[in-house]
Amino acid sequence: MMDRILKDTQIIPVITVDTEDEGLRTVEALAEGGLKVVEITLRTDNALKVIQRVSASFPAMKVGAGTVFTVDQLHQVLEVGASFAISPGLDTTLVDHAKKLNLPYMPGVQTATDIQTAVRFGVRYLKFYPAEVAGGPEALSLFSGPFKHVLFCPTGGIKEERAPAYLALKNVAAVGGSWIASENLIKNKDWQAIVVNAARATKLNHLSS
Repeated sequence: MMDRILKDTQIIPVITVDTEDEGLRTVEALAEGGLKVVEITLRTDNALKVIQRVSASFPAMKVGAGTVFTVDQLHQVLEVGASFAISPGLDTTLVDHAKKLNLPYMPGVQTATDIQTAVRFGVRYLKFYPAEVAGGPEALSLFSGPFKHVLFCPTGGIKEERAPAYLALKNVAAVGGSWIASENLIKNKDWQAIVVNAARATKLNHLSS
C-alpha cells in the first residue's frame, strides 16, 4: 500500500510541530514549494490535532503520522485522517494490525535481521533509520543484494547535500528528512525559507524520477 503514497514523491519532509497553526503554516509552505507528502511526528501533545487539521485543510497532501509505537496510535492516526503511518523500529504486532486497518504502514529497520523479519511478514517498503549512523548509502547498496525486492526510505540525520547519494540507489523509494522544515525554522516562523527548501527538494524529486 505504501506504493500509492510514494508514487508521486521521492522526498518526504519530516516535521515536528507544537500547535495547529504551526502545522498549517508549515504544510502550506511545503505545498507552495511543490511537495505532496509530509510526515508529522507524534512527538508533541497536539500532534493528532495537527494531523487532523492539516489533513482536512490540504486534501491534496498525503499526510502521514510518524513515531507510531502502539496499536492505539494506529487507530488514532487513522481516525484523524492520516494517509499512512511510520515507526522508527520494527514491531510485527503493528505490521499485522496496520494490515487489518488497511492503513499503509512503514516500519523502521537497521539490520539484516530486521529486514528479513519484515520480509517474512510481507513488508516491502521499509524505513531505514537512523540512516546516516547506520551505514548510509553504502549499507543500503549492500542490502540490495540479498533483499532484491525491498525498497527503503532512509531517514535520520540526512542533510540536503546527502540526499542525492541515497536517491541514486535503485532500492531507495524516497528520502525522509527534517532539513526542509527544521524545528528551528518552524519556531522562527520562517515560512519563506521552508518554501525555498521545499522547492529545492521538489527539484531533487524530478532529478531522481
